[in-house]
Amino acid sequence: CALPISNALIPGFEKDTGAKVKMTYTSGGAMADRVIKGEQYDAGLVPSEALKPLQDQKKLDEATRAHFAEARFAFAVKKGAPPVRAATLELFQALLTDARSIAWPDPKNGASVGIMFQKAIDLWTPSWGIGEDLAKKTILAKELRDIAGLLKSGKAQYGVLLTTQIAADPELEIASLMPAELQL
Repeated sequence: CALPISNALIPGFEKDTGAKVKMTYTSGGAMADRVIKGEQYDAGLVPSEALKPLQDQKKLDEATRAHFAEARFAFAVKKGAPPVRAATLELFQALLTDARSIAWPDPKNGASVGIMFQKAIDLWTPSWGIGEDLAKKTILAKELRDIAGLLKSGKAQYGVLLTTQIAADPELEIASLMPAELQL
């Protein structure tokens, strides 16, 4: 999520340059689709996995690409909920097994968090034999912001987000980072 990064950088940039910044907030997949359809941007804060379609269609000048920020996948909870440990594959499996409900962005809507988490689920859960049970407790959110609402209302016990997305909401906190094998 570019929101915390852009909120920190834009005021200084505008002051230093006199330029006015117009921000568009959307998922990496949705932004790539918009660029492919002809929209133009001067700059973008885009997850690296969303850049492949732009590279394939020659819509990205590689010489202008810079890696300057990184976020980790984590389980979010409503502020005050007990922390959990899911930083190893064994603990991650236990969390998925024991959770009452887990919300993550619907991969079909283009959010990189949903796409990457679904890939991890598809890779690991078949060998663990928990896919059917996990499907019953999964809540696929249409928008990233819906996950925060599901957590705050108690409809979801855990939400899958990036650490930057969790940090941007004062009513949420990181319950646990995901295992290193699941990070980008």
